[in-house]
Amino acid sequence: MAKRVAASLARIERKSRVRPPKVNPRVPRQRALQLLRKIPDGARLLREREAMGASSVPTQIAFFTPRTRSGNVGLIDFYNADLRMWSSDVDSTYQNDQVYFDSSKETVSDDISLKHPNGVVQAFFDTEQESQVLVVAKLSSAGAKVYLTLDSGSYYGQSFAVQGNGVELAMLRSRPSGIHSVNIIQRKKPAKPFWFHSITVFEI
Repeated sequence: MAKRVAASLARIERKSRVRPPKVNPRVPRQRALQLLRKIPDGARLLREREAMGASSVPTQIAFFTPRTRSGNVGLIDFYNADLRMWSSDVDSTYQNDQVYFDSSKETVSDDISLKHPNGVVQAFFDTEQESQVLVVAKLSSAGAKVYLTLDSGSYYGQSFAVQGNGVELAMLRSRPSGIHSVNIIQRKKPAKPFWFHSITVFEI
């Protein structure tokens, strides 16, 4: 019993040393344009817009961090966000405007309504007209794998490996007017933790 308590306390101490990286969560329009050029569909879209003489400058319509929402936004939810016993202090990470997901163990709510096994970020925003939507998620990790979706019920998402601090994951989709959801889904393999910094949504 004493050994188990000591081991638990050691885990708490190790977890309490987890600190959020210093990352600016903002994604300016010029950076969004650079990311758009790296996406095959994005580069084609820009060429088409330039050929027509139309503006191709991204317009930010929504911005989310754990504590901040701006633009045409709705809710943002966090599932399995370091809420297990023996994890780092979720309140202090939240106060730093960042949320930590640790997939090293199963959670008590592995089969939540979204049916994802580990951490999930889910954010909602609204578009007033049909448009091309660029989603940029900013995360930090030492090797986590995540799945990024936009309206996952009708479109498949894309897998990304996150290696480094402030890594920008970009995805472009054509979307009708209405309410849309962005999901960042933590994958078990490899079971690596990650920090969530922000989601920025642009219309092109």
